Amino acid sequence: MPRERKHSAIMFTDIVGYTALMGSDEDKAFEILSRNKEIHSKLIEKYNGTLIKEMGDGMLVSFDLASDAVYCAIEIQKECRDKEIPLKIGIHEGELVLEGTDVLGDAVNIASRLEADTNEGCIYISGSVYRDIKNKSDIQTKFVKEKRFKNVDEPIRVYQVLCEEKKESTKTNVNTNTKINRKKYPILLLTSIVVIITIAMVVWKLFSTNNSVETEKSIAVLPFKNLSSEEENQYFADGVMEGILNHLSKINDLRVASRTSVEKYRKSAVQSPQISKELNVSYLLEASVFKSENKIRVTAQLIDAKSDEHIWSGQYDRELKDVFAVMSDISQEVASEIKIIISPKVKNRIESIPTKNLKAYDFYLRANSLSKNRNYTDSVINLYKKAIELDTQFALAYLGLGTFIHSSIHDTAPSTSVYFDSSYGDTLIYYANKALSIDPELSEGYVLLGEYYFDIKGDFDKCIELGNKALELNPNNLNAIEGMAESFLQKGDFIKVFEYRNKLIERSIGTPQ
Repeated sequence: MPRERKHSAIMFTDIVGYTALMGSDEDKAFEILSRNKEIHSKLIEKYNGTLIKEMGDGMLVSFDLASDAVYCAIEIQKECRDKEIPLKIGIHEGELVLEGTDVLGDAVNIASRLEADTNEGCIYISGSVYRDIKNKSDIQTKFVKEKRFKNVDEPIRVYQVLCEEKKESTKTNVNTNTKINRKKYPILLLTSIVVIITIAMVVWKLFSTNNSVETEKSIAVLPFKNLSSEEENQYFADGVMEGILNHLSKINDLRVASRTSVEKYRKSAVQSPQISKELNVSYLLEASVFKSENKIRVTAQLIDAKSDEHIWSGQYDRELKDVFAVMSDISQEVASEIKIIISPKVKNRIESIPTKNLKAYDFYLRANSLSKNRNYTDSVINLYKKAIELDTQFALAYLGLGTFIHSSIHDTAPSTSVYFDSSYGDTLIYYANKALSIDPELSEGYVLLGEYYFDIKGDFDKCIELGNKALELNPNNLNAIEGMAESFLQKGDFIKVFEYRNKLIERSIGTPQ
């Protein structure tokens, strides 16, 4: 019997509790089934779908386009809600194998697993479907989890399609050929952002009092203490802290408080329960760092913030060259204690070594520490350049230099400095592309590249594309979230602006970077 193979978006739908209803009220069950078929038949035809198979109260449908499958699912759920039909839908995109009346392939398997995993009235889609519909302005989604399904080799990223009424966004005509400089329209931009932030903060405060923000898997990495005899080694302790914070931020199921929001606790005597309440987190990570010549000792402890009970502690006595392994080990140990599964891709990112040249790394950390003070602009740039000279494949050093130049120009516009003799745009795109060519999974690299398309090209669609890429690699990247809000603001999509400003407030705990 010949087989037909095709790439399709597969939608699997199922009525919740139908079997039980058949046992208690057969007439009502048949009535619901009839209404369900009528809705499906009409909308499958509308969106060019093909009904492959009916399985009792379940339906298997294929579409050539993932977007058609999602649009169809949204309308099906809307009509089913109106007619009080409790429906669940799963959608996956992949290879479909047809052999007679049999339907085979991962596309069917995963779609059915997604349907079974979701709740009444919901639509779950896989990451492959999300990639095709993420730029559709009238389809809104949220990341749910990364999950391993039985008989599926790789973990599946699961997203929920938000089925609220579609809202028409007011679009603003933008001349993308005009060079954009945010300094030229501060009043309009800032006024809009302030209004949106105010609304978002009010909503956030109202909901936070009712614990609507999920805190079960949330953590704050408090400033690390420097126990070295040299006080200046605080820059090294801060580097270890930031390395671990960045590792944890890459984990999809973990909400990580921003470094800005925890800085106020550096010399504070506030107790853990109070920090938990102020930052709305469930866990705290405290640590101290001792560095002496080529030896380091990092002592870390994980605390249940609400009860102030210690959950885990570890002491790492290593050689200086193993500092990256220490940061990776602590990050993975914390995730394990919180019972979060790290995907293989994220695990590889966490375990990657940014440079083998410890002197280059030291210059990089010193530059990061000094970059907070605009009085040391030339020193910061020199330190980043020294790091690059010692390791020409040190992606973080290129990124640090490009980011510092960008922020310096926007904050102080030091146009007379000898270090800015090339055009701003050329400088920005050079360092962004250089960093990404070395490490294409560097989340902040896409943020920096997005700044180029915002400031120089005025291409806000490209900014959003790059922002999505940055957030795929680091869902806690505040700069990416803020960039998305600014880009949607320029496009006039205020629903999306509100969404991303609210995310920014939620993750930075009221202190946007």
